[in-house]
Amino acid sequence: MPKALFERIIQFPLTRIAIALALIFISLTLVSLATSFFSDSVSPDRSEALQVLSILASVLAAHLSYIAFVRIVERRKVYELAAWYFFLEVGEGVGIGALLMGTSILILWLLGVYHVHGVNSFDALVASSHFQTTLFAGYIEELIFRAVVFRISEEKLGTWIALA
Repeated sequence: MPKALFERIIQFPLTRIAIALALIFISLTLVSLATSFFSDSVSPDRSEALQVLSILASVLAAHLSYIAFVRIVERRKVYELAAWYFFLEVGEGVGIGALLMGTSILILWLLGVYHVHGVNSFDALVASSHFQTTLFAGYIEELIFRAVVFRISEEKLGTWIALA
């Protein structure tokens, strides 16, 4: 196969999406296999620590897989994961999310539907496996849908069609 044809196939949007998703899923599978290998030898009192380590390793593996994909396949720098962009996006996301959730709760409270029955400590939130799983799922979801599928679709089809 001529090199130009191979390059066109690799750079085709659906091919790039498939390659990126495969790299991310392979990296997540490898971390999961490694974690399950070690989980048998870990004492029950350290299983939560292993779960946290597994989540962090999974996020790091997916992150590095995406960086490798962008540098090797797309041959560009990974601007969308730059630290300055991260802090800007997180700040905006937390601010908008807090505003939307606060407004919803305020409306429910004004309607007499929302009541506070108790408050847990912040440590209880961070230590919960639901919180850790939510962070993992949120990062992987954003990486797959925004950084891969939406970004590549938007390049080829435009913003409105990619959003649809």
